Amino acid sequence: LERRVVERTAELSEAKAQLEGALGQARELDRLKTQFFDNISHELRTPLSLMLLSLEYTLQIPELPDAGRRYLETMDRNADRLLRLVNRLLDLAKLEAGKVRLNYEAIELQGMLEAMLPPFLVLAESKGIALRLEGAAQAAVHVDLDMVEGIFQNLLGNALKFTEQGAVTVRVSQADGFVAVAITDTGPGIAADDTGRIFDRFAQSDAAGLRRFEGSGIGLALVKEGIEIHGGHIEVESQPGQGSTFRVRFPLGLAHIREELRDTGAAPSHPRRRRDDPFQPPKHAGFAEQGQATPLSLTPLPTPSSLTPLPTPGSRPPLVPGASRPRVLLVEDEPETRQFLAAILRERYEVLEASNGREGLQKARKERPVVIVSDVMMPEMSGLQMIKALREDRDLRDVPVVLLTARREVDSTIDGLAVGANDYLGKPFSPRELHARIDVQIRLREATARMAESERLAALGILTTGFAHEVRNPLNGLLNALQPLHEMALEGLPGDAPLLKLAIDCGDRIQDLANSLLALARPAAELGPVVVAELLDSTLEVMRWKMPKRIVVERDYGFDEPITAEPGSLGQVWMNLIDNAVLAMGQEGTLRLSTQRSGDELRVGIADTGAGITARDLPRLFEPFFTTRPAGQGTGLGLALCRRIIDRHHGRIEVHSAVGKGTRFDVYLPIREWVENSTDDLRLASGA
Repeated sequence: LERRVVERTAELSEAKAQLEGALGQARELDRLKTQFFDNISHELRTPLSLMLLSLEYTLQIPELPDAGRRYLETMDRNADRLLRLVNRLLDLAKLEAGKVRLNYEAIELQGMLEAMLPPFLVLAESKGIALRLEGAAQAAVHVDLDMVEGIFQNLLGNALKFTEQGAVTVRVSQADGFVAVAITDTGPGIAADDTGRIFDRFAQSDAAGLRRFEGSGIGLALVKEGIEIHGGHIEVESQPGQGSTFRVRFPLGLAHIREELRDTGAAPSHPRRRRDDPFQPPKHAGFAEQGQATPLSLTPLPTPSSLTPLPTPGSRPPLVPGASRPRVLLVEDEPETRQFLAAILRERYEVLEASNGREGLQKARKERPVVIVSDVMMPEMSGLQMIKALREDRDLRDVPVVLLTARREVDSTIDGLAVGANDYLGKPFSPRELHARIDVQIRLREATARMAESERLAALGILTTGFAHEVRNPLNGLLNALQPLHEMALEGLPGDAPLLKLAIDCGDRIQDLANSLLALARPAAELGPVVVAELLDSTLEVMRWKMPKRIVVERDYGFDEPITAEPGSLGQVWMNLIDNAVLAMGQEGTLRLSTQRSGDELRVGIADTGAGITARDLPRLFEPFFTTRPAGQGTGLGLALCRRIIDRHHGRIEVHSAVGKGTRFDVYLPIREWVENSTDDLRLASGA
């Protein structure tokens, strides 16, 4: 007996070891399968992204011939169907691998369905069938909104797809601890032998035994697994020729919530849906996997004016002060995709290109872009590795990065955000969405810079109060005493004239700094009517004594009407800008002054043919205390003061510069009428 026990124990141990080995192999196979789907998703989505972006943009060309448009629409529909098929396969892989994460929310199903129906109503009307929603609001169920919306999109799409006449009815009810939704159609029905397997993966049903409707057989399998993962249930009743009814039930309460699947980092859902969401119906009005299209273009793309090159530059206004076209670095290893994205981005930005993360990092260090748009999976250095290097670089750590990727899993998104990405955009995407995301990052960066500048200026305001009392008074006394001593030394009396002149110059510099600091903190002056062209000329006269003879001044005043402004502070702006232009040119060059109306604004241009400003220095040009001049030759407060004054006038200031070619400052000021009321208070006709 003891021998048999030992033998049996050995057999069980061996069996256990074999099972553990098999389990290990299964886990490794599961890991390899998941890795395969991750990699294949990138390889499939990248060319699909390029196809869909190209087709979407080309279809907006108004001059496109009708015959060509029909062919392109066919290509667009089929590329979109292929993308949805890829997404469904990947979603099945995520379900099998346990990678699905749920963002549970309390959702009232009747209200959700009511909000979903409008696109399907359009489709039903086009087919001549009725679509009705019956029932009242019920208790909320705790579900993942995105997944449940996708479930009903699929069921409604199928019902309309198979129904040629009659009606599709959606009924919402509540009983026995469940909220139930029944979707009934008057379509061809399902044979009894098929009702038991229509929820199987890759299974299809056709009452006539023919493949009259397209489909992959994945949709209902995803629906069933999506419902069951919420603790719900789905069943179907159908008779050939009598239509079908799909009944879905979701449990009330919280007992069905699976904490191991909860997405703890998810934000609440919102109504915007990605076009390639695996649970989303096709972009053409609600088919589950149908080829026919019923366009619902509610927000059309901007229309390009020509096919070559694609796309044509737009005429949108600049996004940030200091540069008319913000510099964006595009990092993408696939040449065709990079070329197409670069063409899209050039509508609004100056675009730099790099083929991998290493090259992108080098260009970022050299060119200092305002935003970086990067792929994730690249040779030599990935997008994530590049971000890590950027965040360790003191000069680049604040540059926003928008990641583009074909990997849509939550874990991938978290990885990107964890290393310092500012936004994450999945392929394929709309060109408008890409523009919008970049614009947001540019505006956020600008707002952050403005906030930091405001804090610095607030600190300066405190500093200037003490500075005025403690420095200016003794400084005035010192300068008043030095000037007579200098004159006496020049007349031969005791004293070293060069040293006294040096002391006076140093005192003047301190006084200039004091005046600049006070100007930054000084409250707004009184408004009055100002003719900017006359103010420019008077500024030139004041500065004539320090302007080299070989500097030529050209004037082009196309606007000479009065505007509402602070004459003194505006004159200080022109003084600073013209003085900078003269210093940049040295002994010779051309100074161009211009005024012209641009809509409701006056544009004042001050351009020089000087040395220009490097791309590295342009973003910091308006920061207090930043200067490109040698030490001791500038306070770095002039341009900061200029922008502060222009901001106070509700205007903006921009700079355009190229090294070796010169610099142009454009100041935009609002044009308003000047009025004086009965109490002699000066006000703006259109409001300040």
